[in-house]
Amino acid sequence: MFPAKAGTVTLVPVAKHHEPKTVEFDGRSLLEVKLPAGSKWRITASLPGLWTPINELEVGPVGSGLLQRLFLWPASTLAGQLRIPKGKIMPEDLALRLDLALHRSTISRTLEVQCPVDEEGKFSCPLPAARMDLRLSSAGFVPRYWWQMRTVGERATDLGVVELRPGASVAGWVEVAGGPLSARCVAKLRPPATSGGDPTVTLRIAKTEHETKVGKDGFFQFDGVDEGIYQLEVVQPGFAPARIASIEVWPESETRLADPLVLHRPLEVELRIAPPVDWMGKPWKVHLAPAFDFDQSFDLDRGFVGPADDLGRVTIPDQTPGRFMVKIVDSAGNALYHDLSLFIDGPHNSQREIRLDLVELEGIVSYRDEPVAATLWFGGRHGSPRVFFQSNSDGRFEGVLPRGGMWIVDIEGAEPQLSTHAKVEVKPSRRGEAFVELELPDAEVFGRVVNVEGLPVAGARVTLSSPVGTMEPVETDEDGRFEILAVPPGRVQLAASKFSSPQGEETSGKRQLEVATERSHGPVDLVLRPTKVFASRIVSQRGPVPGAVVSWFCHQPSLPFGGRGRSDFDGRFSGPINARCKSVRATVRPPGHALTVLVVPASELPAAITVPTVGGTLRLDVPYTAAEMRDGNIALIVHQNGLPIPFFTLYQWALGRGSRFVTKLESGARLEVPQLAAGQYRVCLATRRLAEPSPDSSDHCAAGYLTAGATLSLRLPKL
Repeated sequence: MFPAKAGTVTLVPVAKHHEPKTVEFDGRSLLEVKLPAGSKWRITASLPGLWTPINELEVGPVGSGLLQRLFLWPASTLAGQLRIPKGKIMPEDLALRLDLALHRSTISRTLEVQCPVDEEGKFSCPLPAARMDLRLSSAGFVPRYWWQMRTVGERATDLGVVELRPGASVAGWVEVAGGPLSARCVAKLRPPATSGGDPTVTLRIAKTEHETKVGKDGFFQFDGVDEGIYQLEVVQPGFAPARIASIEVWPESETRLADPLVLHRPLEVELRIAPPVDWMGKPWKVHLAPAFDFDQSFDLDRGFVGPADDLGRVTIPDQTPGRFMVKIVDSAGNALYHDLSLFIDGPHNSQREIRLDLVELEGIVSYRDEPVAATLWFGGRHGSPRVFFQSNSDGRFEGVLPRGGMWIVDIEGAEPQLSTHAKVEVKPSRRGEAFVELELPDAEVFGRVVNVEGLPVAGARVTLSSPVGTMEPVETDEDGRFEILAVPPGRVQLAASKFSSPQGEETSGKRQLEVATERSHGPVDLVLRPTKVFASRIVSQRGPVPGAVVSWFCHQPSLPFGGRGRSDFDGRFSGPINARCKSVRATVRPPGHALTVLVVPASELPAAITVPTVGGTLRLDVPYTAAEMRDGNIALIVHQNGLPIPFFTLYQWALGRGSRFVTKLESGARLEVPQLAAGQYRVCLATRRLAEPSPDSSDHCAAGYLTAGATLSLRLPKL
């Protein structure tokens, strides 16, 4: 349908075997054109003083008709002069994206127009006369934007000199909920980094942060951005930061966010602790810290440490919604409560009650029928929650635990000198009282540590792992001898290490033996051998991956003592490995990519380890709660393509990606781990004996193939 003006309509076929058609019309009637069935055409109109975009037309089957409307605007012209850096080739055309400010119209507001550019960089092309948002772009250059620009009548709108900068860019919008946009609103773009490894690399990565002010209309743009994965954060005083955890930037292209980032007022978090004071009648000490994005660590600088009031309450203002760490400490310094995954999403759940079912504990510790004055750590020397006890010369101790159930206890005695651990069940009465008797096993293991020449090594650290866990290392004497008392019965594993400059670290192989009660086991000889440098490079299809944390162990032969490092800007990392090691099992936690476990040669040359950008989600239904697994000494064993992933690594990885990792169900738990590399997964439940059980060590397994971008759901049977 056309206005009352004469002109021409041109139809250009998409397929070359049809001829273009130009049709005259008088402006007073419908224009009819016969076209071949199933053909496709591009339609333009040449009308005095009017402008229309190119229209696409697809013809139906024989005998069908089609009414095509051509929407017209008053015509105008856009002109300008491009300026590009020396050495760059002047583009032949520009892509113009027009967002027209039209109201009460069925016409699409967004139009695409190609504008030719001459050899000197001058451009001039017809546009509609309208108010519009204009995006001007050309391949390999950062787009330029004009907001609420108006082209008027037949007069040309001259943009003047338009500078184009080469490279990639990121652009988006900011909105503020419940307040105005401030001139101090800033957007920050940074490469994600996983905690751990070399802290100097972390600092270097932090220095590559891009920062730009957000315009008064809410628009922001970063230019000169390198290819890769980034985190985006927008901050404004008085509001909680708005974040996007993962943004992909491709070479010489712009990543434009589909939805605006919305700033909200910060939360006021209120915690209420029951009972309101600790067991000595003193205030609780509260630690609360928000989690870093893409990380399992916490931002202590933005956290809170302070006492609760006499009613057990503490209020922490100015907090950003997300995941928090909360720890409750008594006046003796015992961490009675520690939660790494407290999710607070908004005002609706910013008030939380933390209830501690305190148990008054008395006990006695003895060794070879004699009381022992010892230090005891319920929960482990380095665990959390962790409660400290001191037994007297009669072996008696007393204090408070935050719960009943099974506990790992580290024990250190001075006379006799011993350092061991045990597992004990605390059964509180209805009054919340319990008594435990820790009778330490009589078994002992002895031996010596020597070097490759057979000479004794003084000051070597000997580590023993038992079904309960790993004991504190003991040091060898001047003759290289060691003795470990009160060893728990069962299969144990021994290994030794020593750092001695200039040789660096030396490590032994691992020795396993079956320990019986009331028996001396040995001598066990452990031979220290020098280490060599293991080096590699983390890359993806996009290039080097900086900030990845890599942990490794010797795969062939199987040896203890691995290493850990962080990839630098070139994706490189290096660290020590046993000199006998031929291949290495590496667990790679690459920010913005998928967690990957693989075997690589133990080479000093930095061979590439390729990690996928996109992974899948592993969802597990476990028939036990966390307490049931702890009390039953049940291990969850996960293998990716036949290689084990340490459970705590999965736990950290999941939390760092915003997963509510353990959701309590009526008869167990659901575990969901995102961003795992595609491959075959086998997950098993087994009674814990030693670290890294075989994937075939249990029949209580589930398996399946995880595809990138998909979710693999596995349901595990009970033991």
